[in-house]
Amino acid sequence: TQVAAASGGILHLWGQVSDEEHAAIDHIAAELERDHYTATQRVLESA
Repeated sequence: TQVAAASGGILHLWGQVSDEEHAAIDHIAAELERDHYTATQRVLESA
């Protein structure tokens, strides 16, 4: 999917980004994971 494709692109470039960029990417990934978890919980609760 798009996320997998983006992850592959990020992994390819991972060695070329600064520590600040690494931290930003990690932060965004954590936010997306929390959002996905929250959305999943809402779907399960409404079922």
